Amino acid sequence: MSCPVAHPIAVLVVALAVLGAVGPADAQDAEPAATAAVSPALDDVEVDGVEYRVVAADYELVRAARRRATARLVALAVQERDLAAGEARAGARARLARTEANRWRRRVANLAVRAYIGAGGDDASTLGGLDPGYTRPERRALLFTEVDRHWRANLAATQGELIAAEVQRDQLGNRHEEVVADQDRTEQARAEALAEERRLRPTVEAARATATVVGSDLTLVALDAYLRAALEVNDELPGCRLPWWLLAGIGRVESGHGTFATSELDAGGTARPSIIGIALDGGNSTAVITDTDGGTLDGDTRSDRAVGPMQFIPSTWSRYAADGNGDGVADPQNLYDAAHAAGQYLCTAAGDLGTDAGIRRGIYAYNHSDAYVAKVLDFTREYVHLLA
Repeated sequence: MSCPVAHPIAVLVVALAVLGAVGPADAQDAEPAATAAVSPALDDVEVDGVEYRVVAADYELVRAARRRATARLVALAVQERDLAAGEARAGARARLARTEANRWRRRVANLAVRAYIGAGGDDASTLGGLDPGYTRPERRALLFTEVDRHWRANLAATQGELIAAEVQRDQLGNRHEEVVADQDRTEQARAEALAEERRLRPTVEAARATATVVGSDLTLVALDAYLRAALEVNDELPGCRLPWWLLAGIGRVESGHGTFATSELDAGGTARPSIIGIALDGGNSTAVITDTDGGTLDGDTRSDRAVGPMQFIPSTWSRYAADGNGDGVADPQNLYDAAHAAGQYLCTAAGDLGTDAGIRRGIYAYNHSDAYVAKVLDFTREYVHLLA
């Protein structure tokens, strides 16, 4: 049977392009609600799952509320600016109208007084637009007429302008106050939505990490673990050319990507509960491997048991143990760590994994069984084009 490795370098390039910086995962003894370790470079990978749909829907509602509030604040800022400018202009107009009304009021009062007491001077006559040749009684009568006919009309006009300007100023001021109050309410709503968005984000990220990548049986965190392991192992061992999907094929056979029995990968890539294989005591057609770790990894002080998503025997783990997620702990129950260690093992055992023959050598070294090799190769065909 031929291996589905038509273009191993091209597939690896895809993995390198997709993989980015990954945050640290929680240690093995953390609670199941681990912080998601998935690379932001996988943000565009489509996932699905019941829990993810529920929390993502709630999250999107909060984000939509925050975006609406932000957009409203922008619109209100424009309104507030325009209203403040209009209020300032109306205030200036009212001040000018008040000054003009006061000026006409003084002129009317002054001229009325002059007309009443006689207004005999040439200055008063000239001010009233009268011919100095008129007699005093004539001047008085004409001044009263002028005051009534012209100057009082101007006074009324300026007072009307003042009233209109003050009404406009007050209306704009009231509207301005309403907009400022609306801004305060909207800013509060935006702050509350933002706080809720921040509160929900870890839950959404965790649900997304444990959701299934559409078109595969891989959770997003499992995909990320395999991609990161391949990238880092190939950096450490440039001649290996380890494809990520080879790790995925082995992980599928060994534990269903960390879903053996009741176990599942948490958002940080750790199997919960821990995956412990059967005792390697010769029963069930197993080899006989007596305890090598004092039961530290497998809880068995008599016989070794394979542990974790990639099913490492404790003695093999002690040689290839890796800290694939950078949390300072080499944990075989964590897929980031286990996949990295598995990649080192495959490269050491098979050399160049960029060829069909190398792939087969690597799989056979992992488990000395032709049936195992065939089974892994069958599963790799499901992953080889997943990111293409």
